[in-house]
Amino acid sequence: GHESTLEIGGEIYGSKDLYTKDDGSGNYYILDDELIKPLKFATTRLPERNLVSVKEDGIDSITLGSGAQNVGWTHKNKDDTSAAFWQRDGATDKDETFSNWIDKALKLKSQSYVQDDAKPTNLEPAFDLTVKVAGKPSETLHVQKSGDDWYAESEFTRGLVKLTKGPVSDVAGDVQDIL
Repeated sequence: GHESTLEIGGEIYGSKDLYTKDDGSGNYYILDDELIKPLKFATTRLPERNLVSVKEDGIDSITLGSGAQNVGWTHKNKDDTSAAFWQRDGATDKDETFSNWIDKALKLKSQSYVQDDAKPTNLEPAFDLTVKVAGKPSETLHVQKSGDDWYAESEFTRGLVKLTKGPVSDVAGDVQDIL
């Protein structure tokens, strides 16, 4: 029923468990290392893997941009998954090509957060994806490339994240065809 401050020490002899000292009482304890591992390796084990906060069925509209080109789509019948489809702004038909592309784009996941001292300085913009949900601020996902590596940043990630190369290469390679 009270707050304690613990000092985490080294491993105990013959185990991966750790010595722990309660600063308040001065007592020592042994702490299971499985409790500390997520914190010790937080940059790779605890990052949010999603790049935007909403799933496809919650999105009202999307704008895809690359360079000076920006095109929007509206999610029609989004509340009925069997009848839902994406419609390009200014068109009257379903856009199956975009539907397939956005399905892949929204499945992109982050590998890890990029620490400030490891941020690449030569990031090249690949594409931007802005998702809009009624009653919420829009979120823009900025996908960028540096050499062979891919990165992303959005209001949801709150920092630069590294992406898995294969899936993002496919998605980014199709952007100009989609636009």
